[in-house]
Amino acid sequence: SQEVSQEMSHEADQEIQQKYMELQMLTAQLKQAQQQIEMFTQQIAEMGKVKESLEEISASKAGTDILSPLGAGIFVKAKLESAEEVVMNVGGEIAVNKSFKEAIEMVDSQVAEMGHIIEEIKAGFQDGASRVQGMQAELQKLITQNQKSK
Repeated sequence: SQEVSQEMSHEADQEIQQKYMELQMLTAQLKQAQQQIEMFTQQIAEMGKVKESLEEISASKAGTDILSPLGAGIFVKAKLESAEEVVMNVGGEIAVNKSFKEAIEMVDSQVAEMGHIIEEIKAGFQDGASRVQGMQAELQKLITQNQKSK
């Protein structure tokens, strides 16, 4: 009878350990989803600044003094040669000329796409958070039952 009780206790310990590992994995996935949401949110904010800049420059005249970013917060003074079009990287190190209107539409499209991705991640996050709550309750129940049987 004691051997059966010890074997049942060992099985319960293994089940608790398994559930705990599943809970940790799911929690890590939720953390990753949160980081993805933050990253896309930052990219949307950056794209908003790009759109604002495009709108400002499109309203400028050729010859206007501007600060052109080189990166890492470093700028060079320049004169706007043309307020007709911009050169856009379209991927694979390919750059094409686009009108300001086309560039703004592309920015809006990218922002909308990122917004949809965020919504999908949030839906998955909410589902995962519900699963975590259920698993925590289940784990607590197993631990309580295991302690009573010892």
